[in-house]
Amino acid sequence: MTELASAVTARTRATTPLAKLVGVLNAAGVVWVFALMFLISADITARTVFDDPIAGVTEMVSLSLVACVFLQLAHAVLHGRLMRVEMFLMPLERRAPAAASAWRASYALLGLALLVALVLGSWPDLTSAWTSAGKSFKRG
Repeated sequence: MTELASAVTARTRATTPLAKLVGVLNAAGVVWVFALMFLISADITARTVFDDPIAGVTEMVSLSLVACVFLQLAHAVLHGRLMRVEMFLMPLERRAPAAASAWRASYALLGLALLVALVLGSWPDLTSAWTSAGKSFKRG
């Protein structure tokens, strides 16, 4: 695909409603990263100056980093900026386009299988946490 055709395709993809949503999610991820940076800086300052760290910063950061990655991942995929090994795929695409398409499809299916495994593996913990959280926060 020529650079002009890929630029037109990228511009077309950027105007769809889904692409706009992905852009908003990406922006939210960027803002979240900056907020985490300020939170970490405030925690370091509080530890150093007042000898009193901000409670829960390590937990917030560890859980938030995963969310930030997933908020920004769709944008990278949409614009073709996700890192991948081109030294294998590009020569294969030139020699055998059907094999390269099959290779990409197998990676997509592998990703889908991984997603299903993650959902099935975490679903019992999610439902347990959801039901027990309602019980533990009820007022007597």
